[in-house]
Amino acid sequence: TSDGQTLLTANAGSNTVSIIDTSSLVEVGRVRVGDGPSSLLTDKTGRKAYVFNTQSNTISVLDIGIREVVATVSTDAGPLRGELSSRGNRLYVIHGSSPYLLVLDAQSLTIVKREMVGTGMTSVTVDPRTDLIYLGKKNELEVAVYDSLSFIPVGYIRTGGTAAHMHIDSVENNLYLVIPEEKKLMVVNLVSRRTVAEMDTGEEPFRVVTAGQGTERF
Repeated sequence: TSDGQTLLTANAGSNTVSIIDTSSLVEVGRVRVGDGPSSLLTDKTGRKAYVFNTQSNTISVLDIGIREVVATVSTDAGPLRGELSSRGNRLYVIHGSSPYLLVLDAQSLTIVKREMVGTGMTSVTVDPRTDLIYLGKKNELEVAVYDSLSFIPVGYIRTGGTAAHMHIDSVENNLYLVIPEEKKLMVVNLVSRRTVAEMDTGEEPFRVVTAGQGTERF
């Protein structure tokens, strides 16, 4: 969560989410969600989490404070990941088995739009400064950049392989991309859209996160 005091894990084998106290590293709660939770996303307040249940085609909305699922939202087939808009009022959801990107109202949890972006989506992130949406797809050698209002592509970033995960460091204004088949981590400046660094990662890199005001990398 945003205060760093709570760690949430999506447990696909047991269809649960574990709530862990980061100071003691003790699991303080476990909540049952939908089938096959593949990822989760916390809001900026750290009070709510969205859990993407790939096998049951739902999103479980978790109240972290009371440790309960307070809502369940139906999605298209195979929801993989989601990202919030810069204001936190829109939730963008990508799917493994549907060509549509869903746009949900984060408060009412109603579907605002269903945008056709093509099959094979693997990763999504949103630029907090511009609200541009970055989408990675399986077997694509580039990441598409979409305007969040028109959903028209406004640019592309060459990657050389599938972007399995992306993360934006808003402090340094860089986009981090995990490219498993190339065994590398790419860093692209969002202003110039040029590659500023490439790092070898070894076999099957999975995820990248930045912390500590952009000074630490994981």
